[in-house]
Amino acid sequence: MLGDESGNLWLSTNRGLSRFDLLAQKFRNYDLSDGLQSYEFNTGAFHRSQRTGEMFFGGINGVNAFYPDSVKDSDYLAPVVLTDFKKFDLPAQLEEEIGEIAEIKLAYEEDVFSFEFAALDFTRPEKNQYAYMMEGFEKDWVYCGTRRFARYTNLDPGAYTFRVKGTNHDGVWNEAGAAVKITIVPPFWMTWWFRILSALLMLGIVAGAAKHLAAAKLKKRVEELERQHALERERGRISKDMHDEIGASLTKMAILCEITSKDFADPARLQSSLQKISDTARATIDSMSEIIWALNPQNNALDNLAAYLRKYTADFFDKTPVQCRLDFPEAVPSHALSSEFRRHIFMVVKEATHNIVKHARATEAEMKFLSHDHTLEILIQDNGRGFYPNEVSSEGNGLRNMSKRMAEVGGKFEIASQPEGGTRVRIWAKVKSS
Repeated sequence: MLGDESGNLWLSTNRGLSRFDLLAQKFRNYDLSDGLQSYEFNTGAFHRSQRTGEMFFGGINGVNAFYPDSVKDSDYLAPVVLTDFKKFDLPAQLEEEIGEIAEIKLAYEEDVFSFEFAALDFTRPEKNQYAYMMEGFEKDWVYCGTRRFARYTNLDPGAYTFRVKGTNHDGVWNEAGAAVKITIVPPFWMTWWFRILSALLMLGIVAGAAKHLAAAKLKKRVEELERQHALERERGRISKDMHDEIGASLTKMAILCEITSKDFADPARLQSSLQKISDTARATIDSMSEIIWALNPQNNALDNLAAYLRKYTADFFDKTPVQCRLDFPEAVPSHALSSEFRRHIFMVVKEATHNIVKHARATEAEMKFLSHDHTLEILIQDNGRGFYPNEVSSEGNGLRNMSKRMAEVGGKFEIASQPEGGTRVRIWAKVKSS
């Protein structure tokens, strides 16, 4: 007898029948064609035939029997296919079906995308396993169990291949799986041609900066050499002025002293010689004062030049019968000047005023000082006897020297005169600070 009202399975020990025979007779009365009798089995309701190895399990709706050796894993290689592709978690429009497309191109800004996939084994689809890998980004397979999607964000521009493989319900892998190429197009600032252009631009900037630095260094060196040359010229000029002005005056005084020593017997001639010595000494002092003024860097300004010319001209004409009117502005700009510029302007003015006293036989003179827009203009005129400038003796160097001095500072020298019509001298120059 097998079983009772409670559903528990037990084995009969009647004589003449083996346990297997009793089970076999009972189980043949059950229809097992529908598979499992139920998903619920009774505790202890099982038996294994010692002769055939067949196993029996009893449950609430009957009995199931099978041979363990006949149970085998399925060797079916389930095809793996891509079922969907999304951008930013939304379905993407592709040129072909996702399962047939060979390559997907994405813009640099499309940096969030995902794949969905499936293994085509419908026996127990909930048992199908998956693994995926993005070649070029991941080095190993990502085993994701039964999850059927993969999501990526912020991949660098470049070429990749997405691969996915899966199993059937018994865990047999289809290694071939499915694959699709992914190309993320770089933005223009990450393209090779932009990088080449940027490199060339950087090289150009570096070369330009190096050239600029070299030019600045060269300019500084040239300026230093120019300052040295200017210093040498200044030293040469000072030496020449000392020789011409001071040396000549001292020589003259020495000669006068020798002459005076012979005139003690003649009071009139002695007085005349002493007067000449005094005048020469005074002229020497004035020349020395002019040289010192030209050398003093504190006087390197246009307003200082104007003040010096006013004082010099007033003092010079005070010692002569010529009445001189000075026309200077109340305020003169303090533009910076070079000592060379000041020296040339002063020497031209000095020559012009001396010519009025020595040659013009004038009774009146006028000097006007004008400054505007970084330019200097000086007008000097008299009511003297005048002359024809073209007929001046070739031995006279005064006018040529005045013109040459103005040319040295990039200025102009003009003279207008006619017999008995007086003389007018005009000098003009851009203010120079170096």
